[in-house]
Amino acid sequence: AVAVAVNKDAPDSSFSLQQLKQILTSKTQGNWQVILDGENATSTVRYLMDSVTGGRPFGAHVRGVKGSKAGLDAVAGNRNGMGFVGLSWVGNYDDPEQTACADKIHIAFLESRNLDEDSIVYAKPSQATIFSEQYPLVRTLYCVLKERDVGVASSFYNFLSYERGQLIFRRDNLV
Repeated sequence: AVAVAVNKDAPDSSFSLQQLKQILTSKTQGNWQVILDGENATSTVRYLMDSVTGGRPFGAHVRGVKGSKAGLDAVAGNRNGMGFVGLSWVGNYDDPEQTACADKIHIAFLESRNLDEDSIVYAKPSQATIFSEQYPLVRTLYCVLKERDVGVASSFYNFLSYERGQLIFRRDNLV
């Protein structure tokens, strides 16, 4: 999942996908300073361009920094900062560095995909909201097995499918 981080003192921390699209593509400055986790086409940047903005270019107030750590630091230092990073950078509360970062930023709530018709629900990224398809900014991982006979690729696929392999996914907040 792609997490949306905002400064701890930010005026808002709940967004719809339409609001994120408008923030990312707006030609005017607006209230938000958007920080991406790379200066070039990282997987997060490509995902935002393809799945959120629909191919529209980013606005002038969107800038990239060298890596997710620098992006989170930039959000923490800017009251109007909004950053997009992989969940593995902010979702592990066993990591002291991520715990210290959590004191400076908030992870934003996004309008959920699985809505009752009469209510609006917001969700933060977590293994539960990714698995239940409530959180909308999810990148799918595909494992394509092309060999006909049982070999190294099939063994690796089986490893990923069973408990030990799934523990690796769980550790990095993947589903």
